[in-house]
Amino acid sequence: MATKRKLNVAVNADILVEENKRELTWKEWAKSIFLKYYFMLFALIIDSFISLEIESYVEIEIKWAIIAIFLLFSILAEALIYVRFWGKDGIWNFDNDAY
Repeated sequence: MATKRKLNVAVNADILVEENKRELTWKEWAKSIFLKYYFMLFALIIDSFISLEIESYVEIEIKWAIIAIFLLFSILAEALIYVRFWGKDGIWNFDNDAY
């Protein structure tokens, strides 16, 4: 008679981590993922629109410096808002291993 073979397979640690995660509810998903993408989209639209409005209405030679300063401060403000809501300790971050 033939003998049976026994295969020893090591358990992958990544599979165990995936099994321990819980699924998000619809409300948590909307706040953590959906609103994050729309925040970034509208932030870029507002920045570009206001920059183009400054470029069309300001008639002085240093208008590009004004636009650069505006973009610097608006991107900084948007980054702070993003970190406040979706950062590692953000109020709408429901991910356990956030970075």
